Amino acid sequence: MNPLQRITTEDYTDVEGALRALARVSRDGATPPLTAIDTATDSLQSLLERMRRVLREMQKLETYQEALKLLKQIIDDEEKLLDKTREERKRDLIRKLNGPASNGDPKPEKRPSTEKKP
Repeated sequence: MNPLQRITTEDYTDVEGALRALARVSRDGATPPLTAIDTATDSLQSLLERMRRVLREMQKLETYQEALKLLKQIIDDEEKLLDKTREERKRDLIRKLNGPASNGDPKPEKRPSTEKKP
């Protein structure tokens, strides 16, 4: 039986029974015996402790889920960066293979020298 089922089926039933017994004794006008008070208190303490344990487990799972989500985001970002790096390397290699004209700079033209030779 999982912890939440145990809380709803056993613990609540125990608490309800102990509180009903305490209420019955109180309605009779007599001072409730300490055993009835102790039983009700113990049942409530047990219920609260089990609920706290379930809450702690839920918080651990939530933290775990948040860590998984963050890790997934990091992996996605890393994959995008890797793709961009590959594209940039590819473009850089193409520029190097095509020479200086491929990067938008015109090739320098060779002009005849205007200087007179002696």
